[in-house]
Amino acid sequence: MSKMIELTAWEKRNDSINRYGLLLNISNVCSAYVKDGVCRVRTVDNLEYQIEDESFRKLCDAMRDFYEDENTDDGSTIGNLRSRVMQLERSREIKSVADKLCELQNDLTWVRQGFGNLLHMFRDSTFKPAIMLGCADNDLESLFETVYEEALNMQKRIKELEDEIKIMQEPKMKLNV
Repeated sequence: MSKMIELTAWEKRNDSINRYGLLLNISNVCSAYVKDGVCRVRTVDNLEYQIEDESFRKLCDAMRDFYEDENTDDGSTIGNLRSRVMQLERSREIKSVADKLCELQNDLTWVRQGFGNLLHMFRDSTFKPAIMLGCADNDLESLFETVYEEALNMQKRIKELEDEIKIMQEPKMKLNV
């Protein structure tokens, strides 16, 4: 949940004060404080703004309301910290999406190599591919291992049947009794 608040910020340029409107997402505010008599707000992007006193009070009230809505029923400090941690975890989830995409790309490469190995095994019964490690999807890896074992068993069975056919095709010697 995010809540936007409109504040009046200012900056000093060439002995003049320039005031402007500032629209902030409260969930992106990491601190609001007074330093050297100037009210300031810092965001998670490490941006700092100087705001007017009235805007500072408005921001503090809005932050209090915002975090009390998301906290435990008692509005405790632990609840405030818990909600902040939850927000940080949500921002980490965005980074984990990139990690998941990398894992998917890795798995795609892994599957291509696995199917290539299996196809080569079916064409050449003497081919024994190296063990493939590093698939992020454990179910996919176990499925490949099962198919690989079945392919090996089929190769053995084919070899046994070929040997039996050779034995059957050899002329039998007659015993003279």
